[in-house]
Amino acid sequence: MAKTLLAERFGLKFHWETKEMPVYGLIALKGGPKFQEPKADDSPGSLRIANGLLIGHKMDVSQFAALLSGQLDILVVDDAGLKGIYDYKLEWSPVPNEGNFTPTANSDAVLPSGPTIFTALQEQLGLKLESSKGPVEVLVIDSVSRPTEN
Repeated sequence: MAKTLLAERFGLKFHWETKEMPVYGLIALKGGPKFQEPKADDSPGSLRIANGLLIGHKMDVSQFAALLSGQLDILVVDDAGLKGIYDYKLEWSPVPNEGNFTPTANSDAVLPSGPTIFTALQEQLGLKLESSKGPVEVLVIDSVSRPTEN
């Protein structure tokens, strides 16, 4: 419905293209990932995301790369072949203007003095991000115009 509304009201025309762009490959270090087996309780899976924090309980690890993509604002490709349901916790100090962290006027006063997300991944979860280029699906807007009157 939204696509039809945008096309009718704004004359929006777009298409998807695959472009070669910077990506991160998520790989496991020697010894493999350090995810925890979930506790054998009846609680459902849960996910908590905050500035500098990712906590997954009974979560499908294959989605972990997508969560990192959201935190870093760049595509993260799962090159580690992560499979299974686990618990994990990743804590890091967000770097101003990196990824989706936008500093506020007083953010310097509240930033914790911990590791970067890259260091935290290695130390806490036994994973590493490697910079490379890869195919990324991007939305290309062909045309758009002022909205029509009601």
